[in-house]
Formats: sequence, C-alpha cells, structure tokens
Amino acid sequence: MENPKGRITSEMYKGNNDIEKIVIPEGITIIENDAFLGCHNLKKVTLPSTLKYLGTCAFEDCYSLEEITIPESLQYIPESAFKNCHNLKRVNIHDHIIYIDDDAFLNCYNLEAFQLPSEIETIGIRAFSHCDKIKHIDIPEKLNDIGMAAFAEMNSLEKITVHPHNHTYTSDEDVALIDSENGNILQYAIANKKEEYIVGYYEKDEMTCLIYNILNFAFTGAKYLKTIYIPSELESIGPDTFKDCPNLKTLKIFFTPYGKVLLIRDNAVWKRDAHIPFEDITIEDGVTSLADNLSFIFKNTKKVSLPNTLEEIGSNVFTEGCLQSLNIPSSVISINPNAFADDMEINMFGFKTFKAKDIALLTTQRDKDYRRKEINKNDSKVLAMKDGTYYVFLNDYAPIKVSKDEIDSLSKSSCILHDEPDVFLDYLIDLLSLNANYHEQFINIISNENLKKLFEQIFQDMEYVRLIAQNKHENYIREILANSNNNDELLFNGIIMRNLSKRDLILMINNMTPSLRRFIMMSKIFNNEGDTYENRLLFDNMEKLINYTNLLETYQRYDRFLYQPCFALYLPTKYLELLVSHYNANIKRMLIASKIFDGNDNEGHNLNDLLK
Repeated sequence: MENPKGRITSEMYKGNNDIEKIVIPEGITIIENDAFLGCHNLKKVTLPSTLKYLGTCAFEDCYSLEEITIPESLQYIPESAFKNCHNLKRVNIHDHIIYIDDDAFLNCYNLEAFQLPSEIETIGIRAFSHCDKIKHIDIPEKLNDIGMAAFAEMNSLEKITVHPHNHTYTSDEDVALIDSENGNILQYAIANKKEEYIVGYYEKDEMTCLIYNILNFAFTGAKYLKTIYIPSELESIGPDTFKDCPNLKTLKIFFTPYGKVLLIRDNAVWKRDAHIPFEDITIEDGVTSLADNLSFIFKNTKKVSLPNTLEEIGSNVFTEGCLQSLNIPSSVISINPNAFADDMEINMFGFKTFKAKDIALLTTQRDKDYRRKEINKNDSKVLAMKDGTYYVFLNDYAPIKVSKDEIDSLSKSSCILHDEPDVFLDYLIDLLSLNANYHEQFINIISNENLKKLFEQIFQDMEYVRLIAQNKHENYIREILANSNNNDELLFNGIIMRNLSKRDLILMINNMTPSLRRFIMMSKIFNNEGDTYENRLLFDNMEKLINYTNLLETYQRYDRFLYQPCFALYLPTKYLELLVSHYNANIKRMLIASKIFDGNDNEGHNLNDLLK
C-alpha cells in the first residue's frame, strides 16, 4: 500500500478488526499516534526500513500481534507503543535504540525474552511491567535512567544483572536492582526463590553505601519471600512496595549508625492506604525513638518486639491494625499522646497493664543540671493517666500513685499539674533535692506538710508563663489559639510564648507541619531554657525556618541530618531548595565527612562551598 504523504495516519486503520496482516511499504517515514490502536485481530506487521517516527499508542491493544521487528532507522520505542499486546512473543530489536518510553510493553504477558539494546540510555515508567514470561533482565553499560516500576510485576523474573561498567546501577546477588547514585532499590527479581532478603549495603566507587529507600512496586508480587530485613536508617517505601507478597509476614529492622530515630515514611503521591503485609516486626537494639506517624508499618502486625534501647514513642505509631497488646521496655522515657489504639493493652515496664485509652502520656525529667546528681534522669518518669492520676517512677523505688485529689490539695495553682506531667516531675525532683534525706522524703512525699510552700517556690517559672498568657499577651494568644483550633502541645510551651512576637506566633501556628514540629524538637530548642544564641536565631528567623521546613515537606525529606539549625539559619535562602531537592546519600556522606557540625561552621561557609 502506498501513501504519497509518506505516513500512516491515525484515521487509516485505528480500530479496524478486519485486518490480520499488513506490510507497510518502503518510503513510509511516519506512523502517527494511535495508527493501529485497537486492531484486535492484527497478527503480523512488517515495518519499513525508512521509518523515522513511530507515534504513541501505535499498536496498543493489538491483542493478536505475535512478532514485531524494529527497523534500524527507528532509534526509540514510544509511549504505550505495544501496550496490551497480550500475545506478543518476540520483538526483534537492534542495538541503537536509545530509549524505550513509558508503558511501551506494559501487559505483554507472553513476551518470552527481551535483550535490552546495548546503546539504550532510558527506560520509562512501567515499560515492561507484567511481561510475565521474561526470566532475566541484563542492564547494559549506558543505561542511566530507569523509570518507576519499569520491571515491576514480571511474574517470572528470577535474575537481574548489571554490566560491570555501568556507573548508575548495580545488582545485589543478581536479585535486586539498585540505583547506586541515590541508594534506592528499584526492583527485586520477584520470582527468585529466596525466602529471606536483607536490604543493606552495596559497593560504590570502593565505598560501602547504605540503601535508604525502597521504591514503589519494588517487591510487588514476590511470592517466595517470607522475611525481609531493613536498616533503621531506611527513609521511605512506596504504598505498593510490598503489595501481593502472600508469604512475606516478618519484618526485622536492624540498627545502623545514624538510625537511632526510626523515621521511615510511605512516599505516596496520593493519600491512600499502603499495602503492608507484616504480621511480626522486630526492632533491633540501638534504635532509641519511634517517630510520629509510623502506624502504617504496624497496621497488620500481630506481634511487635521493641528494642531494649527504646526511649521515645511518638504520636500515631500503634494506632492502626490488629495488635492487641504491647510490652513497653523499661528504657522508654517518653510516650507522646495518641501513640496507641484505644483498645490495646499496654504493659508498662512489667509494672502494670493499662488500656491504652486510659493513658495520657509518659514523660521524663530531662534537665541535665540537677542539684542532686544521685537522681538519674533516665530513671525519673511520670506516667500520666487521662483521669488525672499519675504514676511516679524514680530510681529503683516502687512506683507511687498520685491521685487528682492529692494534687489538688497541694495549692491553689496545682491544677496546672493535671495536664503537665513534666511539670509534676520537676516538682518531685526539686522537692527531693531540697532534702538531704531524700530516701525517706520520697517515701513520705504525698503526706508531707510542707508541700504547699515548696510547690509555690518551685513553680515560679510556670507562674510566670501563666501571667504572660493571662496578662501581657492575653488577648492575642487567646485569639490565635481560639481561631486556629490547634492543640499541638508544642505551642503551649512557655519558652515559645515568651520569645515569639504576635506575628511569629500566628505564622508558626498557621504553618505547624510535621517537619516544623520535628525541626523544633530535634534542634534542641529547649536546652538551657531556650536562651542559647542558636535558639534566639531560630526565633528571630521564624519565617525562614518555616520556608525551610515547607521545603522538607514538599520534597518529602525526613532525614534526621536535615534537622540541623545550621541548614535553616546559616545557609543562604537561594541554596536551601538546592540542598533539599538534591539531597541524597552522597550529599549526606559528604556533609558528614566535612565535619560541618563540629562547631567549626557557625557561619555556614563550608556548606556554601560544598553546594557550589
């Protein structure tokens, strides 16, 4: 068939179910978009050697097509070119193809083998997804850009190898494709018969590097895998990373040097439930904190083993799923509100089992400048119950129960203790420090006749905060909080109230993102009563700090390394987005190696130089 225009248009054959075979004549240089889309009975196509342009979706939904030969005149395969060609068994392809676009061979269930061209540089999103008969993928030397889920859900994929001179990708044991530039697992060979897999380290330029992210769909359909190990520094997974893994029930989180705070996130573009199969989760000793909003990891968990080094449990960690009970290690010194599902049974350090709905929070004295050094801060805890009762743990003494009525009897202003466990613990610590015979004093603490006088002496600072809230800033603080409906406990701190102007308070409340909250807590803003030079700079640069933490939210960066004041305070604004948007494992290692945080870079000069 001849075409004087040298092209096959989309109107000529689209949806034609009468044709079974077609030879496109020499001289045709263009096949337009959708040219043979929906030709369900087309079995064989011969493309001309003169073809220069093949449009998107050109042979999409050609269910009967069995074989295709790509002429050397064509140097790419466009988006959805052979999508849903369910019976396509063989693609004859030359080595000079430069890129294969998104969905090019999506759902080609019967494609038996495919040798990637040696010159290929780019493979698009889902390009070979559901090519269910391909067993082996070999990544050529020049391939440097592989899209998300390019090799996902290939149900016969047993092996992934990488050319030894490829500088972008590497393979772990020939079963996992790793983006070595960014520390990501891109794809797992889901048909290999390993029952356990460790997401750990890989070699890059003679350096040992850690994997930080597992991309979406990487393990989807891994039918043999039963147990997976991940590092405590792992930063993210996708919502479908572990979808359709019927035997994957066990997750073990092993400790790595910068992974004291577990911060793993679900990198979902749209808010939707993640597919998490884990029923048994163990967290290795070394991890000290479970950050806020980890509940998606534990949503299907029936058994959790927490590390003996754990100190803090954030909000919304165990609020989903079927976990019925949880043992809290004695090392835990802080539990934030709303950490557990209401019906869970919480065993506190082997002391007593409570219903989670009855627990307000657990807090610990953290002031390092005690007047009595014998009282260890890590053994000084107050468990606050929602009915106003406190359980006080101090050193190795048996816990003391303090009722709401007993607190009310202390003084007229003791009602402040109902919602401030940390304040109550301050009170107990200071009370003991005033009495040399603190062993005996502790035993008689509740019935001591001098409590009222001591209380009034000890809580001068809290009284000062109360006066500020009621007098100096009474109108606008009440106005801001009333109109914002913001109940974040961080906003009720006296240091923040005393230091922030009305404008900055409004700015902070209106922008109270998880990253801003995390930055304030992790930057240790409350050390030394909040009056350090660095903390004053934070208050003076609230707008810049908010802009910076908004960048962290936008780019979904949760690396604890980024929550350092020197980034937000000393790095010029023009460099902030550059740092956040390009932040990866290599930059992190470079920053660590530069020793920026050893006190030698207060003006941020090293950072400027590094980014340049």
